[in-house]
Amino acid sequence: MEGFLHEVIGRELRRRHGVGMMEGKLKPVHLANALMRAEHGTVGRMSDLKMLMTATASKETSETRLKAAQQMLQTSRDRWGRLGEVEDLRGSILVSRVLPLLRTILATDAAAFGTSPDQSSFSSPTALTVTGDPSDDHAGEFVHRLWSGIDGNGRLHLLDLLRGVSNPDRDLATVDDLTAVLAPLADEPRPRKTSEWTYEDLSPTRTSSVAETLRAAAADLGTYERHARPNPIAGMTTRR
Repeated sequence: MEGFLHEVIGRELRRRHGVGMMEGKLKPVHLANALMRAEHGTVGRMSDLKMLMTATASKETSETRLKAAQQMLQTSRDRWGRLGEVEDLRGSILVSRVLPLLRTILATDAAAFGTSPDQSSFSSPTALTVTGDPSDDHAGEFVHRLWSGIDGNGRLHLLDLLRGVSNPDRDLATVDDLTAVLAPLADEPRPRKTSEWTYEDLSPTRTSSVAETLRAAAADLGTYERHARPNPIAGMTTRR
């Protein structure tokens, strides 16, 4: 009964306000992940990320972790340069240091779990690593629509800034250091079809004062970011 009530109430909250119950599990990285997903309409291809997570999962056996690392190298050895040239990965720098470091970076916000990248939200500034994680309970779609303009016009400059710094098609010569490190883990992203939601609080005939206040705050943030022009990593605060 508890699960049934949770779903019914959550559905009604989404209909009225655009977001569900979320409870205490919502992290800024969940919102950032979903917001980038809504803006670019894509999710990353997870094959290498899944193998990386398996190769670094503490609950997996050493043999399972080693096998995942070997499989990752077999499918994309050219990405790893000299790190992938060793004959025996046991005790190699790649397995003992590099892969665990990459997982630590991706899981900085404690939202990457086990061996399931599609149910994780990664601490990453690029849409190459965006996932289908539903943990935001539609909050990302709500914010995206709020910033896009309630009546279909009035797109905030903040969204253009977000799109620019997180664009999965950026030339690697122009990206920030963190994106350059994480980009080799991802292939070309695939389209993600988003669900259609009608938010009463964002309809032209029923504008929520809270929604308007949030939109005004986002406009101010966009003005600040446009004039401050911080580096892309510092600009991650825009999405957190």
